[in-house]
This record gives sequence, structure tokens and C-alpha cells, in this order.
Amino acid sequence: AWRNRIRKPEQLLSDEFSRYCSHGASIAIIGLKAINPIAWWDVLSQQFPSIRQWAFDTLACPATSCEYERSFSSAKRLITSDRNALGDDLIEALECLKAWWDNGLVLRH
Repeated sequence: AWRNRIRKPEQLLSDEFSRYCSHGASIAIIGLKAINPIAWWDVLSQQFPSIRQWAFDTLACPATSCEYERSFSSAKRLITSDRNALGDDLIEALECLKAWWDNGLVLRH
């Protein structure tokens, strides 16, 4: 029903995303010496609060996947042809224990 509703012309720019697409990207930043995405979104925080939060969530994502690659490599060493019947819960527990040992959170006995 929402997708098929008929919108009036004044409603076309009423939602935040449509307003941002039509005007937000062209708003100039005054007084900044360099382009700082956080400062740019702070300027737009009153007009586009939801899109600002989405941008901050997106900018917070790590730019590299090194930590994930290390986790996969560690799991690859754990799951060998001799241990191919390990369950997901046991693999997760073993990987957690290894990470805790490596970071000194638990002591090996």
C-alpha cells in the first residue's frame, strides 16, 4: 500500500532523503580549511538528522578487513581435515578462547 500510494506534488520533497538528494549535496561548507566529513555532516545535522546518523554509521566502518582476515586464517588453522566435524558453537568457543589468551584476558594452565 505504501509503495503504490499516490503522492501529491508537495509531498515529493517532504521526506528527508528526497530533500537531501535535491539540495543537501550542493550545500557549501564555509570556514573549513580542509574537507572534514564529520564537520560537514554537523553543518547539516538540523536539516538531515537521519541521513547524518546513517553517514556516521557508515564512516565508522573500518576501511580495512585485516582483523577479519586474521580471524579467517586462525579458523583455517583450527579446522583441518582431522577436525572437520567440529560444530559452529565449538569453533566459536575455541576462537574466542584463543583471542582471549592472545590478549591476556585468560591465563593458560
